[in-house]
Amino acid sequence: MKTLSLLITNAAFAAMLATAAPAIAQTASKVVLTEVDPAMLTTAWRASDIIGAKVYDDAGIEIGKVKDLLVVANGSIPFVIVTNIPGDDELSRSVVVAASDFELMDKKLTMHGGSAAVLMSAPKF
Repeated sequence: MKTLSLLITNAAFAAMLATAAPAIAQTASKVVLTEVDPAMLTTAWRASDIIGAKVYDDAGIEIGKVKDLLVVANGSIPFVIVTNIPGDDELSRSVVVAASDFELMDKKLTMHGGSAAVLMSAPKF
């Protein structure tokens, strides 16, 4: 099983390469592309797949949705912004959760130890 933080780190690295390419092209006469392992691409998630993905607790109950990802200066994505109370805009709130708290299980983002109550008790973002 892959953790969300590993998937996000790979996505961040790819995004960093994509944004660095124009700068390299302007300052260097030759751009060298890194070889990509096709097997890794078949199991990778795009950031666009993660943003908007439903979040489940250990029992498989939906407890929220990924609203955004926070990228820090070194290019890693250590935090995920989760909006809880799916479908209830009045009670909805966004909170910051460590990416390491998630695991991809059976094609679902599972927040271990998470619950709607845990998300409600976290400080608003």
